Amino acid sequence: ARHVQDGVTTFTADGLGWVGAPDGEYLELHDAASGMLLRRWPHRGRVERLVAVPGGHTVAVVDDSDTAVMLLDLETGQSRRLPSHPNPISVLAVSPGGRWIASGSTDGRVRLAPTDGGDGRELRGHEHEILVLAFSADSRWLLSMDLERTVARLWPVDGGDARSLVTPRDVVDGDVSRDGALVAFGHNDGTVSLWSSATGTQVKTLVRANVMAATKVVFSPDGRWIASGGDDRRVTVTRLDTGAQRRLSGHRSAIANLAFSPDSALIASGTNSGEVRLWQVDGDEERMLGRHPGRISYLAFSPDGRRLATGMDTKSERGDTRIWDVATLHQRGLRCQRTTSFEVAFSPDGRRMAASSDDKSVSLWDVGTGECQPLDGHEGPVLSFAFAPDGQRLASTSVNGTVRLWDLGPCGASITGCRPAPRMLGGHLGRVGMVAFSPDGRWLASAGEDKTVRLWDTTSGQSRVLEGHARAAYIVAFSPDGRQLASAGDEHEIRLWNVSSGVGVPLRGHVDSIASVRFSSDGRSLWTTSADYTMREWQLATGTSRIIGRRSGQPRALAPRGRWIATGDVAGRVALVDPATLAERTLGHQTAAVLDLVFSPDGRRLASAGADHMVRLWDVEHGTLEAVLQNEFDRPSIVFSPDGRSIAVAGNSPVVRIWPAPPSAAVPEDLRDLATWMARLSTASPDARARAPSTMASSCRRVRHRGRHRPGAPQR
Repeated sequence: ARHVQDGVTTFTADGLGWVGAPDGEYLELHDAASGMLLRRWPHRGRVERLVAVPGGHTVAVVDDSDTAVMLLDLETGQSRRLPSHPNPISVLAVSPGGRWIASGSTDGRVRLAPTDGGDGRELRGHEHEILVLAFSADSRWLLSMDLERTVARLWPVDGGDARSLVTPRDVVDGDVSRDGALVAFGHNDGTVSLWSSATGTQVKTLVRANVMAATKVVFSPDGRWIASGGDDRRVTVTRLDTGAQRRLSGHRSAIANLAFSPDSALIASGTNSGEVRLWQVDGDEERMLGRHPGRISYLAFSPDGRRLATGMDTKSERGDTRIWDVATLHQRGLRCQRTTSFEVAFSPDGRRMAASSDDKSVSLWDVGTGECQPLDGHEGPVLSFAFAPDGQRLASTSVNGTVRLWDLGPCGASITGCRPAPRMLGGHLGRVGMVAFSPDGRWLASAGEDKTVRLWDTTSGQSRVLEGHARAAYIVAFSPDGRQLASAGDEHEIRLWNVSSGVGVPLRGHVDSIASVRFSSDGRSLWTTSADYTMREWQLATGTSRIIGRRSGQPRALAPRGRWIATGDVAGRVALVDPATLAERTLGHQTAAVLDLVFSPDGRRLASAGADHMVRLWDVEHGTLEAVLQNEFDRPSIVFSPDGRSIAVAGNSPVVRIWPAPPSAAVPEDLRDLATWMARLSTASPDARARAPSTMASSCRRVRHRGRHRPGAPQR
């Protein structure tokens, strides 16, 4: 997204540009693709509404210093005023054909004026402030609603008497269908009613479209769908010919605005808290676009559907208008599980992705196409899974003591319809916490609640039992050469096993349960974290260890080759620790507690996830923030694809989200451009601190030294 300005904006009729009013002195025309300023016209007064006139190069302008609509010709710069209202204008609408402009005022008057300069007329009948004006798609009808909310009027645009639609329930919003035959109302009790414009009577009530007040109602341009959103934080999409409904959940506050794309394939939604989402109307894909600092009062697609403009309530101090390139939106939401997903992982070649869930299945996706196949068979929630090194097998564990080994080879290039029969590996008593394949794929290790570790021959299915733990084991990890296996769990010891002989030795030093285990890339060291708030490095040749970090139970990550340790804390601080010197430097902050950390495969990037529902991507060498990716997960789990080009996040949701890792971008030298640079990189609005001059100066100074290595900075 691009933070384009503070104030209202509108796309031009051809979608190639946008017009904005950043202050009370100018109107500006920008190129939609690059954001480049093309033209500027002096204009006095705070602009409150801007609407492009379809089929031409004119925009309608309403400001707070005038009670008339002004038409500005974007080619000549000439302007003219339409007949004025006695009182301020409260709402503005332009007919889809571009022939008519309707304006409503605070005194209940509606004016209908032709854009070609001919005579207009005043539409009388309302007694209160006009809140809604909407043309039918064929431009034959105009719907108007006022503050009274129980009576709406449908006006024939070419002349004639209005039809009054009287509803016994308070109306919150309304819209008219493409052909003008139907009018939809959203009501305070959450229902959506449909009315015949021919008879003025109600013809249908959509079954409890929303649990609470239906604050926004809109027809799709093709007339097939009606969408409503309300205080229940859900968007309900109803197919008019069948009455079938889909409820789109994920927002965290009441729906404030809705808009269909011109082809009716997508719907955008904005909330009172500033959140913006994009939904597939007849499919499962959804995309979190980001968050404004305040209520979304404006949503509009460009005429070609390639871009979306979003804006805040113009009565706020900062309008914060943004433009999104819809055709190139990066985030994808993949859904396959019926309930919550726990963790996610890519196959070694990056072509497939799997996620575990509590619906007794593993979901398997084709990353390229988004196709998904659930692997059913477990009798309880899936706790852990792992791909074999060749990507042709997948092992998964559950709470009932079984391990299932899935042969994915027969699936071929497509996973659609692929339903491999799993081989069940039984022997554990109680839940199996983790599985791991040896580097050559010959062995599969599993750690169980029954205090045992099992080594399974993946060809024959036979197993060896490794005993020695005094409490439940939940962690297993092979050394890079596959000759050693480390296991740990609820006790203070780590056990190091010789895979060939099955002999194990204890590693003692921690004083509480073990949280994670990892071998160094050369296999000579072992890195462990514990609930005793320490991280240790073990020299496997001697069995000795040293403490290389002390953190109060917060996430840690180890970079490839052990060059860096990443840490996060409850205050949101993300830091890097040099394990050799224990020197520490801060990368930056989440705005809430850090919940997960992971390095990219090459170690050049670090991803951090916080309780603020943000994933931040950091450049490790330069110590700079590269992107902010917004999500809805309360317990996020992050993973990079094997090539480091994609980031997947799962959590307490049926949806798994994938972003391509953005290319590195230089911080602009001009401090005034920093907020725009941040907006281009991020799917979340920079907070106030990112716009503060002191913060901007600090960020730019830090990056200007990229050509030289700073003391304490990591080397590639």
